[in-house]
Amino acid sequence: MYKLLLVDDEDEIRGRIQSHLKDMPGFEVVGTAGNGFDALDFLDQHPVDVILSDIKMPFIDGIELTRQVRSMYPSIKVAFITGYDDFDYAKEAINLKIEHYLMKPVAQSELRAFLAKLKQEMDEAEAKKQQFAALRKNYNAMQPSLIEKTLISYILYDELSPRDLKRLEAMGVTWMAEATYYGLWVSGPSDKRLDDLYYALKTFIQEELSSTAFQEIMVFPDGLFILCGEDSPEKVHITQMMAQWNLMIERFFEVSVTGLVSRFYPNIQALSSIFHDLSNLKDSIRTREGGQVYFYDDELGTHKTLIFETEDLEILKRLFSSNPEGLEKFIQTQFEQAKKELSHSLAQVKMELYLASLHILSLSDFDEVSAGEVSASMYEAASDFDALRDLFTSHLMTWQTRLMKKRPHPASRIQEIIEYVEQNIQLRDLSLDHISQNFYLSVPYISKQFKAKTGVTFSRFVTQKRVDLARDLLKNTTQSISQIALDVGYKDVYYFSHAFKRVVGKSPRDFRL
Repeated sequence: MYKLLLVDDEDEIRGRIQSHLKDMPGFEVVGTAGNGFDALDFLDQHPVDVILSDIKMPFIDGIELTRQVRSMYPSIKVAFITGYDDFDYAKEAINLKIEHYLMKPVAQSELRAFLAKLKQEMDEAEAKKQQFAALRKNYNAMQPSLIEKTLISYILYDELSPRDLKRLEAMGVTWMAEATYYGLWVSGPSDKRLDDLYYALKTFIQEELSSTAFQEIMVFPDGLFILCGEDSPEKVHITQMMAQWNLMIERFFEVSVTGLVSRFYPNIQALSSIFHDLSNLKDSIRTREGGQVYFYDDELGTHKTLIFETEDLEILKRLFSSNPEGLEKFIQTQFEQAKKELSHSLAQVKMELYLASLHILSLSDFDEVSAGEVSASMYEAASDFDALRDLFTSHLMTWQTRLMKKRPHPASRIQEIIEYVEQNIQLRDLSLDHISQNFYLSVPYISKQFKAKTGVTFSRFVTQKRVDLARDLLKNTTQSISQIALDVGYKDVYYFSHAFKRVVGKSPRDFRL
């Protein structure tokens, strides 16, 4: 049953059409409105599938109603009731690509045939929607396997590019920008073929890791590669987790497994480095005791931070997103302090700067940086400490400039829009389309984010601001009501009076008395 809203400014016609719609197969009249203004108020509170609207109405006509419905409720079908003398309106309707018309006077037989055709089209659209949903369901069933195969292929890359991350995101992989990432390799005795067991272990471990912020498990012939992401992973916790797993695995699968743990990395882009850590561990520890956990740092040497401790990286990130001068000064200070203590370890510094670069770019899906600009080899040509400092500073300052120009924070953009509306409330064309053209954002995005920020729709916010200004002018000036209507952004004094009364409860004239 499709929910229908009837909009017509003539009570007699609206009542006659409503009576014709009684018991109409497939449709239920859930509301009526006398103009587009009231119709938008109704839509703000009630779900609707179809709007059957007159074209020619006061305040907001059918054309403007359709424009706003298209931007705020794109799934709603709009059909027009029109007369033969509404040619200019009909031309606008053609521009809006309205396909459904019903001519006045409306006979019951014509209305029945009209809605039967409309219902058939909507049924066919719904059937296609269901078909797409079924295809999507099948895709979702295949999705885990597809993600696993994609991640395995990405292990061969030096690092994940922004494009790679976007592809994974489109496949449903969600990660935390602030998380710490590491790899865990789980394997059984090397003298046994355990392919089937590893698939069973994957299901078991997925349930065990269900509360972990991020985890993806890939099955290899000789073990499981588990990519994990957490806020603050700890060796003690990982060791305890592996001990619990091993007890359960021994009980149900009658085999003991070992665990290898990579170094901790600040970004999922280090997937290749994580896997290489585990490969190096496997090569280094040929004989592994069942039930044990081996950490890269313990077995192959601890990586000591030389320039940027964890808290320094967080300061870097904050400065990177807001303060160009502070960023450059902070980098210089850190390098000056480190230079006093270091006379060698250039290779380790190069790796640390690479990891720091990845950490900084984890602020967002920063697609302004190409894959070739961020790699472990980006600092290899630097011959001394000062050259590394200059190169690192240059990279971050260049990226920051791009970020400031191309990627302003969404919340600040919506706040700018709110301030723009408040400062330009008198503009008569102050609409979502106007805002879209001035701020280079889409109408649906502005509409959704504006309501999330203010708690009301864009049109309600504008109306309230205009009425607030009108109140002040009515009380403190002797201007005519017609002039005040123009001064607060209305081109029609009757539309202004209607909006004012709906908000205040009194007409402008009564309010002034």
